[in-house]
Amino acid sequence: MSCSASCATQVTGTLTNGAPPVALVPNPYPTCSPLTDGTGISGGTYYGATGKKAGQLVGGSGDNIVFLPGTYCLNTVTISGGGLLTVNGPVVIMVNGQSSFGGGGVVNTTALASNLQILSAYVNPKAGLTINGGSQAYMQVYAPGSEVVLGGGTDFYGSLVAGSISSTGGSRVHRDEALGSPTNGGTSLSAWHEVRN
Repeated sequence: MSCSASCATQVTGTLTNGAPPVALVPNPYPTCSPLTDGTGISGGTYYGATGKKAGQLVGGSGDNIVFLPGTYCLNTVTISGGGLLTVNGPVVIMVNGQSSFGGGGVVNTTALASNLQILSAYVNPKAGLTINGGSQAYMQVYAPGSEVVLGGGTDFYGSLVAGSISSTGGSRVHRDEALGSPTNGGTSLSAWHEVRN
């Protein structure tokens, strides 16, 4: 921030000209375990808690994957080709690997962002989590170790903490101030900078 003599009287605390910017580094999210046994998940294909594809949830065209209220630990989620993920009450989805909540999008019928939390332990600077939303994309996302891609014209309502955020197809973010600080983050919105190409 640059400050002339006129703004110096409005600053509380210490004003340090030429100070380096402060990087906010949210706490990493730990890998979850044990993997969910599949109880409470309907639609799509869940490969169970053991075996070669343990913890993988896959949905495609025509699939409506519904989560009953609860907490779920998964390795990956891949929803594509018009598949939907639907929640009707409080749901926490923890993922350990690269995941895509794509397809037709994420539907939170309660319209309360506090009723859907997606928490990612994946660490990679590119495309760790992809979310397509639609008109009912109310959620909290905590993916501090990777890029979150909002796609398909998503109207995202809630809170979003990520290593970086990319938007495609005219997606928009609406922060729900009623949520307070993000889950496990201890951070809050301190600055906003929109970059347009």
